[in-house]
Amino acid sequence: MIAAKTYNILLNLGVCSTQAEFSRDWLGASERYFSFLLATHREPHMTALMGLAARLECLADRLSADPHFTQQAGILDAIVDEMWDHMRARAVATTPRRRNEKRAPDVLPVTCQRSAACAAS
Repeated sequence: MIAAKTYNILLNLGVCSTQAEFSRDWLGASERYFSFLLATHREPHMTALMGLAARLECLADRLSADPHFTQQAGILDAIVDEMWDHMRARAVATTPRRRNEKRAPDVLPVTCQRSAACAAS
């Protein structure tokens, strides 16, 4: 779970000290939200993940300005990249299938047919 991994990183960096603080200050939710996610083995809502990624990016930018914290900034940058990959994968996984198509294609077509109206212009 990406949220649990992020919580552990923030805990080890000394930026966050409790699950309630992580829920409130980093996920932008109620103090029990992260505990609920852990208990139910669920991933955070996409809005919470986007907010978390944005907050982590801000923190990484501030830390990277100080040469003493470049390693910590690198750790945060890596988890933000992983988080964006996770969000992209979730967004694509929830894309609805076409009605008459048994499964979505794995790869987009290399070339697309243009309609006659587009080709004429």
